[in-house]
Amino acid sequence: MAVPVPTDRRPLGYWIETVARLLAENLEPPLTAAGIDRTAWRTMTALERGPATAAELAAAMPPDEAEIARPLPLLADRGWIEAVDEHWRLTSAGRVAHDDILLAVSEVRRAVTDGIAPSDYATTLASLAHIARNLQTVTQQAQGAEGSSSA
Repeated sequence: MAVPVPTDRRPLGYWIETVARLLAENLEPPLTAAGIDRTAWRTMTALERGPATAAELAAAMPPDEAEIARPLPLLADRGWIEAVDEHWRLTSAGRVAHDDILLAVSEVRRAVTDGIAPSDYATTLASLAHIARNLQTVTQQAQGAEGSSSA
């Protein structure tokens, strides 16, 4: 089957920025209702997978959210996370809160993928990850060139 050629010729950056803005707008209500932001939510989600140090949590965040120290006190004050031997982990209350918030977030996720075949969604994610790696390489090469020209 032939892949349809898109008739909207707006560039990749337009679509990435539009999707990011709309995703943030749609995730804000359930997170605000829970009294947290996306960084705190991502922290809880990372800890749902298992205990992690602050450095491991920072490494799991998008580059613009690498300041993981900000949500840790908020989540700890709520009793949702605790530190044990330099590793943060969800508490029982934190697991309940995570599961409750996940229900609302899952509704947004379902809306995001409505009408998209799972294979197409997987291809989109794989393509975006590949694009990100390509751009990271270009950035690193440019930084290397800047460093070598100033020597």
